[in-house]
Amino acid sequence: MLRIIIFIAVLALFTGCKLDKVEPAQTKAFIKFFGDKGDTEARDLLKLDDGYILLGTNTYGDTITSTIVKTDLNGNTIWYSPLPDFDGSSLAKSNDSYFIIGDGINGIGTDIATSMMLIKTDLNGTIQTFDKIDPAGSDFLHGAGVTVSSLNEVVVSYYSDEDGADSLFLYGYDTSLNPAWSQIRKNGQSEISRHSSNKIFETSNPNEFVWATLNTPAAGDATINLQKAQADTESWLAGQPL
Repeated sequence: MLRIIIFIAVLALFTGCKLDKVEPAQTKAFIKFFGDKGDTEARDLLKLDDGYILLGTNTYGDTITSTIVKTDLNGNTIWYSPLPDFDGSSLAKSNDSYFIIGDGINGIGTDIATSMMLIKTDLNGTIQTFDKIDPAGSDFLHGAGVTVSSLNEVVVSYYSDEDGADSLFLYGYDTSLNPAWSQIRKNGQSEISRHSSNKIFETSNPNEFVWATLNTPAAGDATINLQKAQADTESWLAGQPL
């Protein structure tokens, strides 16, 4: 089944409550369609000064491919860059690069396993380098959120869905994707599944980060938890249900 992304943007420029000026590119509402054979999902979107960056993932048969698309302010495609065997989740931008996190796909069909994968591209979507962390004792690690911190580090969250294992990870890289530090949190409860949201935010304290997780135990109700952690500290700062 072909599922098509609808990408809608309505643009206006306001100062306070007074409308000072409307640029020509800001007078239009538009609908743009992006997609291919199979199932296509939008995963993330960044607003830039000159347009947008869209991250989407397409599944067709046993093939999973993510794509980043650069558009102008009216949604017209300027360039696109496919990322094969990759199930993208989130993207972030530095001054000269994009960083995309997701699942690196290993195998096909029922033999699929996934690794946490972080890809760096230039501002034209050309892959520069990547880092991949393979699961240990589990078939699946899932890349979730990525941000560029105020200290110019690339900070990612990812998770494992293996019961009873280390389940939540916070990882810091320099902008060349050399590992700088890591934080790990164990499940704390057997047979619980934690799924991290695809957004991670730095607080007003440098190198302190928050993000949300969906926690589903084997029995009982699921909860949404707010996770909070710092780089290079011994313990998690928070992880209670909202």
